[in-house]
Amino acid sequence: MQHLTDSIKISITNKNWYCAIATALTIPDICSKISDGNKTSGKKYAQWFDDYVGDSYKTNYSEGQLAMVRKHSTEEDYQNLLKGTKLSGNDCYALRCAFLHEGTGTISTQKAREILDEIKFLEPGYKLNLHGSIQNNKLILTLMLQLVFTFYN
Repeated sequence: MQHLTDSIKISITNKNWYCAIATALTIPDICSKISDGNKTSGKKYAQWFDDYVGDSYKTNYSEGQLAMVRKHSTEEDYQNLLKGTKLSGNDCYALRCAFLHEGTGTISTQKAREILDEIKFLEPGYKLNLHGSIQNNKLILTLMLQLVFTFYN
């Protein structure tokens, strides 16, 4: 695993964001295989993500924030926020499939998709702080150490 985490760190240092994301998205596959020695699967990937990373992607919105989402967004976005998660194991697995096999963050056609339709990535230093916001079933993540290193810390 060390060679993979080193690769992620080097990619971040070199601002090679997509390499860092691609490598990070493979970590749950590898860890779920290591955990029981059996072949990995989408179900095992999602479960590993939920067990070891999922808490980092739980929502913690105040009543006022939820009211603002309800007022300025879709009812579906609001209902999804009430589920208490920004990124589920199933949605992360759908992202893994879309990103690694199709080169996109659009997960709406992935079988594993649970809540989100798309995940948008912004490079660090983007002028607006949109990290973690969900707009029209699209999760916006600013590429930063948290996103990549959450997978193995």
